[in-house]
Amino acid sequence: MIKKQNFHPTILCLSTLALLPFWVVCETSTSAIQADAVVGAALYHKAKQRKRTNFKELEIIKMIDGKYGMFDGKSVLESYQLLFKLQTIQYGEQDRTTGKRVGLYQLDEKKATLQDLVIEEQRLIKEKVAKDDMRWKKLNAALTAAKDDFNDKLRQLRKAQDDNEMIKNMKHKLIAFFLKDQGRETSLMANADHPDEKKRMYEASALEFFTFLNDLKHFIEDMVDSCPEAHKQYKELLQKPH
Repeated sequence: MIKKQNFHPTILCLSTLALLPFWVVCETSTSAIQADAVVGAALYHKAKQRKRTNFKELEIIKMIDGKYGMFDGKSVLESYQLLFKLQTIQYGEQDRTTGKRVGLYQLDEKKATLQDLVIEEQRLIKEKVAKDDMRWKKLNAALTAAKDDFNDKLRQLRKAQDDNEMIKNMKHKLIAFFLKDQGRETSLMANADHPDEKKRMYEASALEFFTFLNDLKHFIEDMVDSCPEAHKQYKELLQKPH
């Protein structure tokens, strides 16, 4: 069971996730997304210590690091923005007045975070509540809303644009390398090259979906760590007037 925490670091299917911003086309101005990116960077640096995946020796990384339109300074900025968005799905938005995190999804008479949904799901399982019980129906409705929100947030980060075969191949190799290195071959991220990946995501439990978002965050964090030239460009980008 996941314990409560105050702080933790076209509909798109998983193969068009914007897992790497070098295939994200973001129309929002840099200044408009800078605030979210700064918060995302803070979450990234406050993340718990864990085993990191080092992509630096891969030829793919050498091809894209710091390259305009591939993985450059703006890509790092967008990566931090995505980390911030994933955080709000899992743990809610922070109320500026109270400092407390507020969920985005309706469950009974209250707003729930994805973390709350995982806790409720585990409670229903422990109590062996029948799947046709209204409590399951309410939980599943809230979980579907969270998954829809995930897709909507990704849609905001890119145009509806199909990846070419080269990009798909690069993406799948990076995902496979990450999952093998992390011992996460059963993650929903492993479905990125499956034609029914969207269906699989919507069939996933709250815990599976929550874990997938963790995997995705770690993947993004490790990609940023593995692209020093892009990160250097990101720091230079923040110093420019907007």
